[in-house]
Amino acid sequence: TLPDFVFANFKVTKGDTFYTLKADINNMGFSTAKSLKITTIEGTDVGPYPVYPIGNLDADDLAGFEITFNAPADNKLTLVLSYKDADRDTVTENHVIDLSNHLIVEENNPAPVIITFVVIVVIIGLIVFACVRKSRKGKKN
Repeated sequence: TLPDFVFANFKVTKGDTFYTLKADINNMGFSTAKSLKITTIEGTDVGPYPVYPIGNLDADDLAGFEITFNAPADNKLTLVLSYKDADRDTVTENHVIDLSNHLIVEENNPAPVIITFVVIVVIIGLIVFACVRKSRKGKKN
């Protein structure tokens, strides 16, 4: 028997030049998927994770993964799973995920960076103000 894969906890973020999918894969079958790796048809050599090696995924086991890919033209992402079965034969499976129906695409939000920058500027301003005030008090005495 072969492993039976189920995907869950999808999260897609859109970067400047590529998308990132974070999700979980569960082996619901009765055999181990050995040397499991995940990639996409749309993700050849893009971003930091065009291929995500998981290793052995035992029956009834769960693993998280992260894949980077180019935006698919039809909003359908094809995950390509490659693993070795009990006979050490390589098995390749394609799993198509409709991004428009099942996933929420979030734009990267620059707000935390802007807020951090403003806080740093305010702190520096307060330090400068305190130093100037202290030096003026010293000149008066």
